[in-house]
Amino acid sequence: MLLLLGLSVAQITFAQTKTVRGTVKGADDGLPIPGATVKISGTTRGVQTGGDGTYSIEVAGPAAQLEFSFIGYSTQQITVGSSTTINVSLRVDAKQLSEVVVTAFGIERQKRSVGYSTSTVGGDQLSQKSEIDPLRALSGKVAGVNVTAANGVPGSSTNFIIRGNNSFLGNTQALMVVDGIPFDNGYAQSGASALVNNNAVSNRAVDLDPNNIESITVLKGAAAAAQYGSRAANGVVLITTKTGRTGAGRKGFEVSYVGGYAIEQITGLPDYQNKYGAGTEFNYANANGSWGPAFDQPSIFPQGNGITNGTIPHWFAGNAALPQFPAGTTTPYKAFASNVEDFFVNGGVMENSVQISSGNDVSNFTASLARSKNDGIIRNSDFTRTNVNIGGNYKLANKINVSGSLSYVNSNQNGPILGAQNGIGQASAFARTLYLGRNWNTSDFSVMPYQNPVTLGQLFPVAGVDNPYWSVENNTYKSDVDRAYGNVGFDYSINSWLKLNYKIGVNTYTDRRIRTIRRGSVGANGIGEVTDDVLANQEIESTLLATVSRKLLPDLNFSATLGHNVNQRKFERQAVQGTGMVVFNIDDIDNTATVVPFGGGFTKRRIIGAFGDVQFDYKSYLFLNVTGRNDWSSTLPKANRSFFYPGASTAFVFTELINNEKIKNIISYGKLRAAYGKVGNDADPYSLDATYLVNPTFGNNASNIVFPFLGTSAGTVGNVLTDPNLTPEFTTEYELGGELRFLEDRIGIDFTYYNKLSENQIAAISIPSSTGFVSKLTNFGKLSNKGIEIGLDLNPIKNLGGFSWNIYGTFARNRNRVEELTAGLNEISVVPSFGDPAVVLRPGRPYGIMVGTKAAKDDDGNFLINQQTGLMLRVPLQEIGDPNPNYTSSLTNTFKFKGLSLSAQLDYRDGGDLYSGTVAQYLGRGVTTDTEDRLTPKIIKGFYGNATTFKPILDASGNKIPNNVQTTANDLYFNGTGGLTGVSELMIYDATVFRVREVALGYDIPKKWLGGTPLGSLNLSVTGRNLYFNAPNFPKGTNFDPETSTYGASATRNVQGIEYTNAPTTKRFGFNLRATF
Repeated sequence: MLLLLGLSVAQITFAQTKTVRGTVKGADDGLPIPGATVKISGTTRGVQTGGDGTYSIEVAGPAAQLEFSFIGYSTQQITVGSSTTINVSLRVDAKQLSEVVVTAFGIERQKRSVGYSTSTVGGDQLSQKSEIDPLRALSGKVAGVNVTAANGVPGSSTNFIIRGNNSFLGNTQALMVVDGIPFDNGYAQSGASALVNNNAVSNRAVDLDPNNIESITVLKGAAAAAQYGSRAANGVVLITTKTGRTGAGRKGFEVSYVGGYAIEQITGLPDYQNKYGAGTEFNYANANGSWGPAFDQPSIFPQGNGITNGTIPHWFAGNAALPQFPAGTTTPYKAFASNVEDFFVNGGVMENSVQISSGNDVSNFTASLARSKNDGIIRNSDFTRTNVNIGGNYKLANKINVSGSLSYVNSNQNGPILGAQNGIGQASAFARTLYLGRNWNTSDFSVMPYQNPVTLGQLFPVAGVDNPYWSVENNTYKSDVDRAYGNVGFDYSINSWLKLNYKIGVNTYTDRRIRTIRRGSVGANGIGEVTDDVLANQEIESTLLATVSRKLLPDLNFSATLGHNVNQRKFERQAVQGTGMVVFNIDDIDNTATVVPFGGGFTKRRIIGAFGDVQFDYKSYLFLNVTGRNDWSSTLPKANRSFFYPGASTAFVFTELINNEKIKNIISYGKLRAAYGKVGNDADPYSLDATYLVNPTFGNNASNIVFPFLGTSAGTVGNVLTDPNLTPEFTTEYELGGELRFLEDRIGIDFTYYNKLSENQIAAISIPSSTGFVSKLTNFGKLSNKGIEIGLDLNPIKNLGGFSWNIYGTFARNRNRVEELTAGLNEISVVPSFGDPAVVLRPGRPYGIMVGTKAAKDDDGNFLINQQTGLMLRVPLQEIGDPNPNYTSSLTNTFKFKGLSLSAQLDYRDGGDLYSGTVAQYLGRGVTTDTEDRLTPKIIKGFYGNATTFKPILDASGNKIPNNVQTTANDLYFNGTGGLTGVSELMIYDATVFRVREVALGYDIPKKWLGGTPLGSLNLSVTGRNLYFNAPNFPKGTNFDPETSTYGASATRNVQGIEYTNAPTTKRFGFNLRATF
């Protein structure tokens, strides 16, 4: 009886239990959704869909309800009923999708679960903005990120710093990862320095096409980036491309096109004075300075020597090569107001991009072809880039998903030689251009030809520099980059809770650079030279991931990822220089008389890492994440080769515990977060043992011997003593923050406080020359960064009759400090080549302060004056500037009405000092309206001082003696105080600047208007970038834009706050079109 009863119950139970199968797809594209969760409502039982979106689950009976969910999609619940097959189409949840973030190694997580700060910028905020450099397109869009363009030459580098500098002299640029594979963003200068041989070199992020970017996520802190170990000390930039994103294809077939053109112009030139011409102290002289006689006031000041009846000797009178100017030829002495402006031209940015997408239930494919060209504001300067991208994924029969992408880029850069110091500066297009003598008619070539018709060399009114028109044609820099990168990945869901992923990728490029100074230049000793520099970089990355997702308890979810990573980088460089050009205009190394090696090298390094990432989720409101990575580096000694990076973070969504509806109507979302992480930098290759230098220079600069000497090469041990016991640099960071949203998300605030300390800096310190070396590379010192970041998201009007208004703002403040160097060391030079001012590191002071000559003052702050000259006394080697800004902020307003949208981004930088060599030249050469007042006597307010003790000179009664020595404007600006040879402190300016960064007006053509056409959508827009700026602390007449840096994105010299006759910045106005077919 009991047996029969048991069998009956079992039979009834069996009859009620059944298996339900089906497929989960996306409602918008019809593609399968792998990894979606299918669970029985009210229970912990569930499964995940496979790579093809299918599932199979046992249910108790027809009353059971199945719950279907996936990150970024709205959850659905369906009663089973009598069905055994249930197919579901999940719709994208726009709100939830915006709450999904990409973390290390491309792992997507709900933002609510992340315990550290991240920022994501969508591709729509980058494309169609008339900016072909994706890093510059991020300016002002991410709190805590400082983006600075080197100059206005097409293709010039971009400095990208997250939360301040973390290394004394090492690399401070963020790690870039594209579609899961590191993307080298290297910068390598071709030549001595940015000052002497500034070729506006690119860093390689410019190889990316913004129109192919799906999103950019910035991992700012150590906890966020710890999974990348020894490469993540400076943060990580994760870029997902449209062709590299898994599932990027669409069901069916679609073609999209993006195109546009923008006019590029110089942002602003100075207000030039046109009252005085070339000369000095009101006397005419054929000099590149405008301190000469007045053009139209001979009755007030007599015209100087060399002027007769308003004329001066023609600059080329009597030159045998120019018979049109025989001896005795004169030319009018008058102002040519536009002689500088005429040198510049309107540039342009042209973009064209076509993308093809197709897909079905088992595969999808995306391909794109893009071409961008930026013609510069300087003749013969341009940057052209061609991108070819393909990507897709395919579902195999064995439930393995295969995905991959492949890209090819060709980038060509043509530009002038820049820099204005020493010999090579003689050939620079900007050695004198921005402060031409006001009476020079340089743009009328019939009056002032720039080329000798016989020798083909340059002609200029003054010796020592090339004519800029000749220079941009004949002194050139060319870069030709071929780059290929790609990856292939495999995903396999073993079961509902275990998934394997493997990805391998390669990124390689060659960059051939040819720098030419043609025969007839003042530079290269007049005989011409060609430098051929070839760089080759290769990076291979392999990553294996195993992910476990389980429900430990009804309210506790658990996930863990274990990984193994191998990264290998190889860099090779070979340069030769030929001197003595045989044929004038053949820019080839074979066209030179003497060819010698000009540098080169080879490095290879490997890092092997093992890491883990564990997350606990309690009721979807309390999260704990613990990470750890151990690296083994080939560049460190065996005893120190292995090192560990821990990390932990927690997030608490406290509003999930609020049950009071009144409170929830006020606080719609609230989260607190805390994080700790440790990351670092290993050493550069070959830092443990002495290396040899091939063909060095021996001597004391006065009498050098340069090898090869008489055809014989030589080698010597380098002058840097290595340390066989190097350890990695470590950066430890603590972070606290939170997110609050109020009034149904109308007000949103995201705030973060961070405190990080970088230790064991790898840098060189000076040692006695008696050792046979000049410096020693070792570990020492500490550097700290502390700061706050605030993001503000306001929606004053959400949807009022189709109208919405969004305000997005950012605020960031970072305070860095050199905590310590090492015993007996009080200063490190960051850039030794500049001189006055120098950029140094000193204990207790901010990073990269400027040290130089300072105006002497008494205890009351009064200037101390030289009683003979009437000019300020100068105190050497004083701290005169701090380049770090007080804070940065931005505000973006976006208005939308049906298909019309208008957005405007305003940026503001407060403080941060800048030494401007350009402004020093403007004032020292007397070319701007700031120096126009020359008739009023100049007496600097102050007291006479002792030039040795820098103390006031006292009279017989013990009183300070007021200065009453008159000086001229010429002396004031040119010789002694505020110009070329003056007090460098007075050329340090507060670089506060307000800027209209970006304005865009767009319109989506209504779909009903497109009926009967092949168009699926059409958007038209007009854009503007850098339309206006105001830097109130610079001399008014200079109109100087301080968003520039001579050293750009140099990875070896983290120099900020130095600008020396850079190419001016630019602004753009353009239109764009986006269409789908």
